[in-house]
Amino acid sequence: MKHLYKDIASARPVQDKTVILENMIQELPTTPWADVHILDWLPDDNKLPVEYGRYTTPFGETWIANTPKGICYLGIVDNDPDFVWRDFIKRFGYANPVEEKTPFQETTLHYLNYKMETPLLFHLKGTPYQTEIWRRLLRIPFGKVVSYTTLAGSREHARSAGTANGRNPVFWIIPCHRVVCSDGRFDRYAWEKEIKNGFSHGNLLITDIKMQNLNIKILFEQIKEQLKDPFFELRTLGKEAIKKRIRPVSNYKEVANKFPFISWETEDNQETIQYAFHDTGIGRLLLANTPKGLCFLGFAGKGDTEIKADFVRRFPKQPMIEEMNELQLLAVEYCNGNHKLTIPLHLKGTGFQTSIWKKLLCIPKGNLCTYGSLADEPGAAQAVGSAVGANPVSYIVPCHRVVKSDGNIQGYHWGTDIKNNF
Repeated sequence: MKHLYKDIASARPVQDKTVILENMIQELPTTPWADVHILDWLPDDNKLPVEYGRYTTPFGETWIANTPKGICYLGIVDNDPDFVWRDFIKRFGYANPVEEKTPFQETTLHYLNYKMETPLLFHLKGTPYQTEIWRRLLRIPFGKVVSYTTLAGSREHARSAGTANGRNPVFWIIPCHRVVCSDGRFDRYAWEKEIKNGFSHGNLLITDIKMQNLNIKILFEQIKEQLKDPFFELRTLGKEAIKKRIRPVSNYKEVANKFPFISWETEDNQETIQYAFHDTGIGRLLLANTPKGLCFLGFAGKGDTEIKADFVRRFPKQPMIEEMNELQLLAVEYCNGNHKLTIPLHLKGTGFQTSIWKKLLCIPKGNLCTYGSLADEPGAAQAVGSAVGANPVSYIVPCHRVVKSDGNIQGYHWGTDIKNNF
């Protein structure tokens, strides 16, 4: 658990509300997503013993508890051991729970490893209303979410449904993480909001059919990558997912003042360029700038010597000095995830090239456009492609967000593997 969820918690969650809203359903199906049955908790059931076991699962250390009638509790221990113990004792302290592994727990363990051959029997302690909400949760399929209003059946009862949802004693199998606000926002989650992000995004971006063939550990590795990478959907689902993200560049508003774009004048050829190598969250980079702004960002994936040769070729006979400075460090911070920064750009290129690079800055994170939509006239896509390929400040000027109209990821100066990752 520590090796996975600490990574998830530290990653920047991807709040792609469009994807969430597209996958929201307005009516619950009539059948559960898994072969799970919930028994009502009767007054005499408070006299039943409660047994629990600790298990290592793909979710980390997990507590599974049961009465003689069925599973009554499932919690993530590594997330917060003290919270789990307090929550468990609050629910079942009266029964003096005993640590003892049972067949009920072993069957549930199979489910957590996505082996669902055997039906599960749950014996859940709650009010009749809570139990009804938990049964409704079981009807939300993989890859879909519902709003609290849909879960409740009416807007006026949405808050009550949210409270019952939050009291769910069996995480993941009863999928309370598949309930979101009607505007696509993730609400609170007992096991931390980052985990809910991971569950919901993973379920939204991996189809039911693919889920059936995935080991749960592989699924969570993919979820972890998705939280770091807004293009996880594109890389996982291929051309069709890419085509969904394509919009004409004219649909995007200009990024005013975020990246002041300074034209390259003839006298700028005499300016001294400072450059240095930096290790960043997106790889080892060579960053360079003039006194006016950042003029180069390239990847050193093939070695420092090769990237430096590429850099020198772009600025022939220009005075250069290997020296780190504040502007480069600002660019490093941007590449490490702080996209609120303002970085002045001083780019050397023809009038046509600079016009294309300015358009690239208008493509927002998580969206794409085609080479053709960047062109001002028909038949200019090839010239546009050359200008995109000549972009001297990769990543910040997002040439990686341009693809072919059929969804193919075209070549990339620094390698298609890097473009795929972006």
